[in-house]
Amino acid sequence: MRLLLAFSRLGGRQTLTAIANASGLPAPRAHRYLVSLVRAGMVERHESRGYTLGPAALEIGANALASVDALQLATAGMMDLHDQVNQTVALMVWGRDGPVIVRTEDSRHLVSLRLRVGQPLPIMRSASGIMLAAHQPWGSVCSALERELTEEGTAPPDIAAQLQRARKILAQARSQGISRIVGTLTPGITAFAAPVIDGTGQAVASISVIAPSAGIPKGPRSQVARMLQQTCAAVSARLGHSPQASRPRTYESDQERDH
Repeated sequence: MRLLLAFSRLGGRQTLTAIANASGLPAPRAHRYLVSLVRAGMVERHESRGYTLGPAALEIGANALASVDALQLATAGMMDLHDQVNQTVALMVWGRDGPVIVRTEDSRHLVSLRLRVGQPLPIMRSASGIMLAAHQPWGSVCSALERELTEEGTAPPDIAAQLQRARKILAQARSQGISRIVGTLTPGITAFAAPVIDGTGQAVASISVIAPSAGIPKGPRSQVARMLQQTCAAVSARLGHSPQASRPRTYESDQERDH
């Protein structure tokens, strides 16, 4: 099992030497184990003398991922983060037209920002809205933004310019892995958000830290921002996400596919 786990962490096709080194086993012993794993369907050997994970390993991995409750893991991560930063934190998912709050935890300060579970938030004026939208196909985000801007009374000539600006902001948020707002939703409030990504590369949720601007560093590389990203990365890893294996998706590629 130690050999199989080390092999899995290497990823892709590997040589006997690489697998033996990663597992800390002598090559002859590693070879004997690999022969048994091949017979069991856990590993496949190819003519080029390389090894890959076999169908039995893929079946186990798929069943393990299916048994994981993404929101339960994200909630646990959110609670751990709350204990570390002592600020209001929130777990949000992408609803029909934007982010929706599914869990919140208030800070322990005398004055705390309260959020309501089930409350939808605007896309571009909330940190989670930006982050979750950054991981959705541009076509659906564009439609939701058009409806949102129209309801807010934005003049039609201005909507096109707003959409272009939003597209750039979302691309930047996806690239950086974190989004931030300062006073755009509520004056005097700063919020950060980072994504929780599953094994298929989809953002299943986002976690936000929300606090009075005077009580939290506003920089995207501040300690709070780094702790938020580390929390989301840890939850994403539990869901099977591998950043190295993910291929970044751009809005340009989305649009090419849509057309």
